[in-house]
Amino acid sequence: MIHHSTRDSAEVERRRARHSMARKGLRHEGRRVIGLVEVAEDMVHYAVALVLVSVAVVVLVKSVLDLFEGHTEFAELVTDVINSILFVIIVMEILRTVVAHFDDAGLQLKPFLIIGIISAVRHILTVGAQASLGAAEHNPNEFSHSQVELGVNAAVVMALVLGLVLVWRSERVAGESETDTTAGLS
Repeated sequence: MIHHSTRDSAEVERRRARHSMARKGLRHEGRRVIGLVEVAEDMVHYAVALVLVSVAVVVLVKSVLDLFEGHTEFAELVTDVINSILFVIIVMEILRTVVAHFDDAGLQLKPFLIIGIISAVRHILTVGAQASLGAAEHNPNEFSHSQVELGVNAAVVMALVLGLVLVWRSERVAGESETDTTAGLS
């Protein structure tokens, strides 16, 4: 009987060893697939970065050309150029988040908050410029609609700025606790 249990336990050990080797082979294959997926992800991020840079350059060049060729009223031209420049800044902030991927920085909250702030300010400037140019002057409904838009966008800016301040403070507190080696000793 002892002979059978030794033979059985040896068979169990052989099965475990084969199973373990099979699992290691699958893990190795899984790592290879994950590596290929990571390379594909990086390639897509490079392509997105190139497209974002291209869009920023095209919009910037077009806005400068429009400024010097100005076929429209000066106030409207300046508003359009500022609007385009703010759009370029938004695109560059998005590019910064894409580039942060290559530093393994993870999710970047600050650039998205900054993008939101710039976008809302851009919209405020556009609506304000249109109002100052008299676009809503003739229709009281359009005027009240533009005022509501301005108020909502101002509230959005305030909320996003508050969020940005909270993120900065939490990072500063986290940074101080990491660098302060005497914390808790007193």
